[in-house]
Amino acid sequence: MDRAYTNLLAQLHTTSPSLPLATIQSALAHYLANLAPLPTPLAATAVSSALYLAQPFTNEKLQSLLTAFRHAIHLKYRGIKEDIKTRPRIENLFSKSLNGALSSWVTDVVKGTQGGHHILRLSSLSGLLLGIHDLETESGTLSNRDQIQLGSARSALEDELIIATAEVMDAHSPRPTPESSGGWESEFQPSDRDVLTMALLVASHSLPLVSPTKLQILPLHSLIHLVVVTISSTLHSGKFLRELATSIVRQDEHLVHIPPNAPLAQTLRSITASPVLGSAASLTRLGAHSLRLLLGSRSTSRVTKGLSASMETLDILRDMAMQIEEDWNKGHLVDVLEHDIAPATRPITQAIWTTLKTLLFSVVMISEAILSSVVYIKPASSPYNQASTTSSELALQVLHIFSHFSFIISQFGGVTSTSPGFEQLKKTFYLALDILSQVDSASYGGQSRNSLPEDYVRDQSLFLQSPSFTNAPKSIKNSKKAIVLASIEQLVPALSEDCIREHVLDICLPHLSEVSHRETFESAHSVILAVFASHAQQRQRQSVVVSDRVDLLSAYSENNDFIKKMVPFYARCLIENSAEGKLITTQLRMAYSALVRCASASGLNVDTVPVEASTLAWYCIQLLVDAIQFKENIEVDQERLNRLLLMLISSIPSLPLVLMLQALEEIKSIITSLPPPSPSSSNTDDLTEKKIIEPNELVKALFDELIERVGYREKSAVMQWWYRNQLALSFQNSSNVSSEDNHGEVETATLPQGE
Repeated sequence: MDRAYTNLLAQLHTTSPSLPLATIQSALAHYLANLAPLPTPLAATAVSSALYLAQPFTNEKLQSLLTAFRHAIHLKYRGIKEDIKTRPRIENLFSKSLNGALSSWVTDVVKGTQGGHHILRLSSLSGLLLGIHDLETESGTLSNRDQIQLGSARSALEDELIIATAEVMDAHSPRPTPESSGGWESEFQPSDRDVLTMALLVASHSLPLVSPTKLQILPLHSLIHLVVVTISSTLHSGKFLRELATSIVRQDEHLVHIPPNAPLAQTLRSITASPVLGSAASLTRLGAHSLRLLLGSRSTSRVTKGLSASMETLDILRDMAMQIEEDWNKGHLVDVLEHDIAPATRPITQAIWTTLKTLLFSVVMISEAILSSVVYIKPASSPYNQASTTSSELALQVLHIFSHFSFIISQFGGVTSTSPGFEQLKKTFYLALDILSQVDSASYGGQSRNSLPEDYVRDQSLFLQSPSFTNAPKSIKNSKKAIVLASIEQLVPALSEDCIREHVLDICLPHLSEVSHRETFESAHSVILAVFASHAQQRQRQSVVVSDRVDLLSAYSENNDFIKKMVPFYARCLIENSAEGKLITTQLRMAYSALVRCASASGLNVDTVPVEASTLAWYCIQLLVDAIQFKENIEVDQERLNRLLLMLISSIPSLPLVLMLQALEEIKSIITSLPPPSPSSSNTDDLTEKKIIEPNELVKALFDELIERVGYREKSAVMQWWYRNQLALSFQNSSNVSSEDNHGEVETATLPQGE
């Protein structure tokens, strides 16, 4: 017998091997792949060996056993391929194919693991399944003939893996007793908790690869419970930053210093040394996968368990998020830059942020799995009733968690940034808002007084006014307000006018002219525009349904005092924000166009405009015309005047026809009063960069609005106006513009030279 093989067996049968574990792992993988005639005896020896059974179990040994079986199948695959290449072709015709030989080997190894200790069986079978997945992925780009497809051998392997997992859960899962205090961690004995944690780390890599049909045999709701318990206990239920404030001292030059023996430093060392943090992604993936299977099941009882497990999971994550936010705000690392931290302390602060970001990733993965699944469950169906929860309540929990984690989310650019970043975070955030905004009060026992979106907005408004928040550091306040404003923007259609007036405006108004924090500034304007857009949509629906003029006037006047006060205020606000360094030209044009559309919403699609709608819409136009014509009343430079003119031009398509023609005359009057273009001026289309107004460029911008954005109903009238005034709007050095003939076909027309 091979002496090296004899030495391997000797090492496996002792609890104190003389060789390093890595060497034993490599030798085990080699002989599993090459032992003749069968690997069954060696596999049986491995899963019952004194080396791996030595108590207490360690994650290092379990991972070593997993890696040995994973590498073994790779080695066997290469060996079979080499044998096929070296054998004569005629011999290959009467030999097993690559898939057949590999399937036989896998079957033999699985037989050897039967009867071994459940923890070791779980580890070895997980290694085998991971190795098969590696080979399947590697050969996925090859032809069908060369792809790895093990069929029944893989199926049998998955069966044994499910059995081993069930045995581990049955032997080591928590069993609540009357003496237990009810806490998550109190349900465990320390030894069981450690063993179960290591088993979960092993299973988290392999169970997502098991067929969903077979995986549902396991008690998935209990598996989800165990995953959340493991993450929560590793992070001390979110209390790992509790000693942050007391652990920080100031050294010379006022540098932040955390002593190595400080309680916070010791806590972080225990967290970072735990294998759970390094395997958080795979653990979370297992929990998310299990939630999807439960919530996507056709069984009502399984869906009910999935909903209950989802709410329990989010409750735990929210409690952790609240605790972390509270401890972080009390600490002294807020607004501290890297150069203000002592060099010896930087590894500790990096460990804090690594832990926080890892937890955020886990929250996003689990939340996305829950929300993307519940959207397919019929509202008010029996699973919701039996679980005493709803999809909107789940979405609300997710939003609360994100709100608590706003200081971490800001490190990724926030949720409103259009630049590439944490895309899965944005997707989950807006998915939660979409679900919450669809709340129907009838689904909640007829409670129409306060819907869930209004409850959320009210709670956030009250929190933002609380002393604990107003006394918080500025960066904390900015990140919290940014995510709250982004939430409210999407929820506006589901909010009542009273909620908007009492809470939304209180949050937005202080930030409409404050540009120190750009995200909050732009989000506040987005919320106001969402309010106007929602009002415009409601009025347009009324104008379609109500055909009688008297009824239309009545509908417009009903409950319209709020908008009649808001429109003039926001029109002046936008003009003020046209100054340099505030809203950019594109934002101003879109915002003012939306404002005018709201003001004239009841006048669209009807021949006769209600007087109040006409007055309000024309007020917006006249206010802008006055700012342009009487620019000495406000500080208006040439660039700002460009922006104001473009705002006026962009408002044209938002007006009803009767006001549209009047506004066109005002624009004509302003453009014709401008001095002719300088021959040396650059001919560029970017008006935002011009120091001197180019009349021809304004004419082109006007023409683009008339062609591209004016509705078909008004197109004929405005084009007739265009042809009548084309000569008056032409200037020297004019450029070609596209015009549209009376039949709607686009042709090129050159403006005639001015005399």
